[in-house]
Amino acid sequence: MARPVPDGLLDTAVAESLKRPARIWHAALAGQSEDDTDRPLHHILAEREAVVPRADQDALLAGIRDARLVVHAGGDHTLHLEDPVQVAAEIAEFATATA
Repeated sequence: MARPVPDGLLDTAVAESLKRPARIWHAALAGQSEDDTDRPLHHILAEREAVVPRADQDALLAGIRDARLVVHAGGDHTLHLEDPVQVAAEIAEFATATA
């Protein structure tokens, strides 16, 4: 993690994720289809993202008509855990603007 988070937060997040079987996660991801490319997307990217290469993310964004990219300085793949208030505010603002 690029920024400190409260003790035990990452362990809690992993434990909660593991409560669902892998088939649930596979089904959730399978629901993201090519049909979604005509819907607005607010893509929040952490500057230090190491899990998904930037080139792959750029390719995703290139295929979506109304994609918006916000890059957070200093964060990594767990940005939603590192700065949950900011990430939630951005999602809420996007949802309101595109409703």
